[in-house]
Order: sequence, then structure tokens, then C-alpha cells
Amino acid sequence: MASTVVVTGGNRGIGYAVCERLAGEGFKVLLVARDPERGARAVASIEGDVGFVAGDLTTIASVRRLARDAELAGRVWKEAEALTSAG
Repeated sequence: MASTVVVTGGNRGIGYAVCERLAGEGFKVLLVARDPERGARAVASIEGDVGFVAGDLTTIASVRRLARDAELAGRVWKEAEALTSAG
């Protein structure tokens, strides 16, 4: 089973490059970005098993909402092997 990696700020820059690389190496990637439109475009442009959850990590409430949304998207946080914060 491929490991799941959560990448915040994955819609551009270093975070995007991390998502591309990990997905290319067979990891399951959960891309997190604040802007739903940009996040969806980033996911569409990366080959591999990449999911997207819109999220903002500026408050505890938004982090909880992000965790709930990720679970609803079928990605289980407890299975995540690593958390990469970029952006």
C-alpha cells in the first residue's frame, strides 16, 4: 500500500513541486490549498494519485474543518506518513 503524504500549499511553488515528485514516485498525495480553483487546477495537472482538499491553516477552527473535509474526501489522516508544510 502506498503511503499518503499531506502537502499544504501544494498548488504552487515548492509545494507543487513536492506534490509532483511524490506522486511521480507512487505516493498518494493529498494536496491542501486555500484557493479551491487553484487547488483543483494543480491536481488536474499532476499525474498520479492526487486528491485535493481546500483548507486554511491560520486558525484551530480551520484546521479542524480541514481534517473533517479530508476524511469526507476519503483520505484518512491517521494513515498519513508525513506532513509537508510549504507555501
